[in-house]
Amino acid sequence: EEKPSVSFGLMFDTNYTLQAKQQDDGSRSQEQDFTLMPSMKYSDYSANVSFTYVQDLADSKSSAGFLDPAFGFSRKSWKLNDYFNLGPSMSLILPMTDNSKNNVGLMYNIGAALSLSVNTKTLGWDNWRLSTSVSYNRNFTDYDTRLDGNPNTAYRIRQRYNLGYNFTDQLSLSTRFQFDSNYSVSGIVRNSFLHFQSLGYDINDVVGVNFTHTNSNSMYKAQTYESNLKFFDDTSSTYSVGLTLSI
Repeated sequence: EEKPSVSFGLMFDTNYTLQAKQQDDGSRSQEQDFTLMPSMKYSDYSANVSFTYVQDLADSKSSAGFLDPAFGFSRKSWKLNDYFNLGPSMSLILPMTDNSKNNVGLMYNIGAALSLSVNTKTLGWDNWRLSTSVSYNRNFTDYDTRLDGNPNTAYRIRQRYNLGYNFTDQLSLSTRFQFDSNYSVSGIVRNSFLHFQSLGYDINDVVGVNFTHTNSNSMYKAQTYESNLKFFDDTSSTYSVGLTLSI
């Protein structure tokens, strides 16, 4: 019997993101981010850590810097039956930014998630990808109220629904709808959403590019409580182009 071995991987990702429309005051946000994610796999288990650096290109006075590093741990999905697979994962976020350490007082954030994917080939949908997941993340902070006066988030429940289609071995379309419920330490619940549509092209086994539209916002307007849920929004929608290198 062949013994499992340890394998290592490395992914580099960079994205240029531009606000979809110029605003009435003439502003238009744009930023560049860079992510480096080393990973390790042993048997059915894998681990990774991501380091992301973000730079505001529209406002030179806005400080660029690293986001909080995120550690991920996962196990290969269990086959429930011919149609469904169930996969567990865990996450750990440590404070690195000034906002997390000083304003939020974050000590660490831990999370757990379950992902349910459909074996589309069993259904004869060879080119389709379909999955959903639910995750729970808990913040551990030094204090309940941030230095800016806002209550800290105690925990978050996130739901994701993913749909994809492979046009060819190289060209694919990926979409996601995400719904977050953020619970503050004082019991206030703030709901938000995110959805994206991304067209990706794998140049080869190492290099890939993507073009993406994203819209994310709070679920309801602050004053009127009208729904913010839209496919496209002049203020919150963004376009991005990305490059990924994987070895």
